[in-house]
Amino acid sequence: SHVILAEKESDDFQIEGIHSAMELQGIDVRIFGKPKTRVNRRMAVVLGPNLEIVKKAAGRIKVL
Repeated sequence: SHVILAEKESDDFQIEGIHSAMELQGIDVRIFGKPKTRVNRRMAVVLGPNLEIVKKAAGRIKVL
């Protein structure tokens, strides 16, 4: 697994790249549903068959 972290504080944010990440075989993305971001707050987690694929998928997801 690999976490998706927010880079800034906001109450108006988007999580982009989920569809792109899920194009990789065996990937699942869990969004936590938090209403606000903070610096380094965990907003989602990427699950998959091995660390290499999970890191590749997580690299496609951004909290904006």
